[in-house]
Amino acid sequence: MRLLDKTKISIFCYLFAFCFIVVYAGNATVFARSLGDIRTVGNAFALVITTLFAIVRKVRFGREFFVVVGVFLVYALTTAIVYRNLNLWWISVHILRLTYAYVLCRGLGQRILSVFETIMFHMSIISLIFWTIMLISPSTLSSIVNTFSFSKPHTEDGNVIANMIIYTLNDWNYGNSDFNLFKRNPGFAWEPGAFAALICLALFCNMIRTGFKQTKNIPLIIFIVTLFSTQSTTGFVIFLIMLITWLLRGRKFGWLLVAVPIVIIVLNLPFIKEKIVFEKEKVASYDINRVSGAQSRFFSLTLDWQEFLRHPVLGLGCNYKNTWLNQLGYDISTISGIGDILSIYGGIITLIFLIMLARSSLSISHDFGVKDGWVLIIVILGAMISYSIWMSPIYIAFWLYCIWGAKANETHKTIV
Repeated sequence: MRLLDKTKISIFCYLFAFCFIVVYAGNATVFARSLGDIRTVGNAFALVITTLFAIVRKVRFGREFFVVVGVFLVYALTTAIVYRNLNLWWISVHILRLTYAYVLCRGLGQRILSVFETIMFHMSIISLIFWTIMLISPSTLSSIVNTFSFSKPHTEDGNVIANMIIYTLNDWNYGNSDFNLFKRNPGFAWEPGAFAALICLALFCNMIRTGFKQTKNIPLIIFIVTLFSTQSTTGFVIFLIMLITWLLRGRKFGWLLVAVPIVIIVLNLPFIKEKIVFEKEKVASYDINRVSGAQSRFFSLTLDWQEFLRHPVLGLGCNYKNTWLNQLGYDISTISGIGDILSIYGGIITLIFLIMLARSSLSISHDFGVKDGWVLIIVILGAMISYSIWMSPIYIAFWLYCIWGAKANETHKTIV
């Protein structure tokens, strides 16, 4: 089939990438959330298709793979010794996820950007169709998604009611308060914000391919419309930063006179302004004795930062469940991706991650002959303010592109 960059890819390779982008990065079901757990059907399926893809694409596990795995193993075993807690399950989950990302990145090479953008373009169109049905007749959408439901929601009391792989049915009341304009579009992800983060990554791929060209760039329009339908504060802020930095780099100062008022208007939209106010009040009224369950993003970052200060070098590692909150008997879950990497993995792994992310940005700029590769830093770190997505295989493939993807350049036009 044809990609957005006019090159071609086999159906098998497209479906392989589809599984890791839509099913596993969507993360809406128990099947998807079990990725890396050797005891589950979800992981067994991923292992089978990855093996087949590696054979078809003749992916070899070279030194660059074993170096990354070796670094992680050294870190994991060090934390196991320090905390006297060897968690083999936790270690195996990470190694499998790194393996999936390696095969994905090496097998697709530079083409990973165009494959990702193409799949997200198709899924954005599908999501807008289902979202429109939801606005017109919620009961009709409910009937459709429940009829073709795939696996079961990842939590019994979460916001996901059902998922049919290509679209998720959310709790109608979840994330919809008086300040929401209308029902939010979750796409295929577990919630609208997570879908928005993936759309922003697709916008980055579009920027690399087209330079954010406005004319005859239908994917750009579709991505922006879909992003708006998610009503995601995270997604909007990432996109606005991308837009402003692109205008500044291109010295399009005239457009800044238009962009700045738009930014002010967007930040004052009810569904964004009220969320910002809520987050500020949540942090300001911080009281550990009055909270339980999952927390807001900035409050989560506050809690994770306190955890990080207790072990800033190594983090918790293999001892990740033994947080100070758990030791005190509090049932509190944090959701900040940045907080997660700091508290669980510590300063060393966080520094390595940031270095690899920066190098991958430079590699993308070099490989595609553009100056916008560094925007990847904004997209991934911006998404990590709200979501711990950095260890999802598709995201790993991007932030480790500098050592896995850049060396797997495609010279022929069709990936078989």
